[in-house]
Amino acid sequence: MQCLSLVNLGLEKICQQEVKEILKLKSIADEQVIEFSVKDTKSLFTFLFCSQTARRILLSFGHYKELEEIDFSKLDFPWKDIFPATFSFKVEVENVKGMDNRIEIAQKIASKLFPFLEKKQQLHPVLELKKPDFLVVVYKTETQYHLGLDITGGELNSRQYRIFTHQASMKGDLAYFFVRISGYKVGEKLLLGLVKDGTMAIEAALFAYQQPVHKIQHQSFLKFPGYATEMMTKMKAVSTNHVFAFDDRYPSIVASRKNAVLAGVKELIDFQKYELDELDTRFDAGQFDRALFHITTKDEPRLNEILYQAHYILKKKGIFMLVSFKDLGLDDSDKFLL
Repeated sequence: MQCLSLVNLGLEKICQQEVKEILKLKSIADEQVIEFSVKDTKSLFTFLFCSQTARRILLSFGHYKELEEIDFSKLDFPWKDIFPATFSFKVEVENVKGMDNRIEIAQKIASKLFPFLEKKQQLHPVLELKKPDFLVVVYKTETQYHLGLDITGGELNSRQYRIFTHQASMKGDLAYFFVRISGYKVGEKLLLGLVKDGTMAIEAALFAYQQPVHKIQHQSFLKFPGYATEMMTKMKAVSTNHVFAFDDRYPSIVASRKNAVLAGVKELIDFQKYELDELDTRFDAGQFDRALFHITTKDEPRLNEILYQAHYILKKKGIFMLVSFKDLGLDDSDKFLL
């Protein structure tokens, strides 16, 4: 089966890396669209539960330069393994400007798909705009339209565990992006500093310990006739803690711990309320391979202390990464090579 992973801009290479790591497969990248092929539904669900970059995961209905080229009868697609005898669906169009344009495209797709499913596949589809069983997505890039069936029926990057948020919070896929571009590798010791609501630490733990990222409640794939519960990935046993996180505000630590419970990784992250100038007494010199600090405006006056503490707790060739909403104007120092 051909599959599509829709990602936010800039995450294409990380998503391709995920496809290679999780499925041992090659993939093709378009703008915010990663295409790959799976041999069975077990592989599909493995990628679903493990992917941290995917915004949507689609079973592909092909890609076309013009909408007039679409012919569902030419597709090699397991229609009756995916759709029950009676179901509702909606067509959603993305990356096209103008509501009228999106509605027109959705109507064109529905006018082709509806009679095909009813007459050729002997199924009984119903259009439903509010709470459909299935979501058919049309994603427009500069050169073509990508069509597919969303296997979850919703966006994945917001994360179900992000209940207790911070005003500087970020979605799960972006937090994961920062963890991966820092070069963090499984088995290294990682410190997440000033963690706000814990999203970056949680994404790091999900990656480090290969835990399922998404829950299965109310997902569209539960309606697949061929769905089986054994397709879920199994959690691996964990014995050593490699992910540490701190914040100097107790409410942030409480929020982070609660979110970690919802994500199923509370026992995999050492969350602590520390003052910034305490790090050299709480941790050993050279204890960490990498450190990532999330900096907001109120943290900027403390940059010198942050750099001092990071230099102390990192190994000789350790990596320190600052995540900020603006350029902090840092130059090379005697402690770090920028």
